[in-house]
Amino acid sequence: MGLKLASSLAMMSLFALIYGLIFVISVWFLPFSIYGLLIMLSFTLIIVFIQYAVSPFLIRWIYAIEWISYEEYKTRYPHLAETINKVVSINKIKMPRFGIIHDMNPNAFTFGHTKNNARVVLTTGILEFLNEEEQKAVMAHELGHVVHSDFILMTVVFAIPLVLLTIARWAYYAAIFSRRGRDSKEEGALKMALFAVAFLSYVVYYIGYLISLIISRIREYYADEHAAAVLENPNALSSGLVKIAYGLVADHGVTYEERNRSKSRALRGLGIFDPNAAKFFAAGGMTASGSYSNETIAAAAAWDLYNPWAKYYQ
Repeated sequence: MGLKLASSLAMMSLFALIYGLIFVISVWFLPFSIYGLLIMLSFTLIIVFIQYAVSPFLIRWIYAIEWISYEEYKTRYPHLAETINKVVSINKIKMPRFGIIHDMNPNAFTFGHTKNNARVVLTTGILEFLNEEEQKAVMAHELGHVVHSDFILMTVVFAIPLVLLTIARWAYYAAIFSRRGRDSKEEGALKMALFAVAFLSYVVYYIGYLISLIISRIREYYADEHAAAVLENPNALSSGLVKIAYGLVADHGVTYEERNRSKSRALRGLGIFDPNAAKFFAAGGMTASGSYSNETIAAAAAWDLYNPWAKYYQ
């Protein structure tokens, strides 16, 4: 895993070097020309397209995913196969490919290029800590992303702020590093105009970035709605997602250290969040049957809305 991650970072560094070189050339030699900006925008969009094209292959390369045929999936997890069949038949999509990551941290994700070549991956933590109804809800949620073509939509959504940032940086560095007529009044006015464009573009970029995060959250809610509509059991979805997001799970014979990650340890050292104490608070929130009350789920959702550390810990 470490070597694969290092290789991926090295590949991204190469792309960053190429991007930086083209950026410098465009600013230095074509500072006030629209061609310089067009070169940068074109290369930015190319990078976005390459990322969209290769990211599924990178995910498969980085993570140790055990791919399971649908027939075997039906044998191992018949309750999940029932949900899968229902979603596929209703929405007329191609059967996704299914995988398992042998990790006790409860998590699930979907990736691919289109709804017809999607992959849905669960960790063994999902299968261990969530009951069958909650597992079905999580599967329906992930399939909701497939049905809604969120792969393509979110690529476009996050590409737009990147384009705005490219415009801002081009205008800023064009104003600073231009070699044309540095002492002329006309040059001074042009630089002021470029700085104004850069400032406005940075503001619009930041707003666009916030909007993209809002859209991302809305798509999650949309997938939640899909799961609730398919299964007609929103309570299972709520309790399952709470267990995943906040670690409100029982031990089930697994030591807490198996699920403790570096971020949790780092937060404990900062005095922001103690994962060891959280385990006991989580257990305290359970009912006698081992489930979570609506009040507990609502409190967890409120933490997500109002706690300043929620964004990081997610």
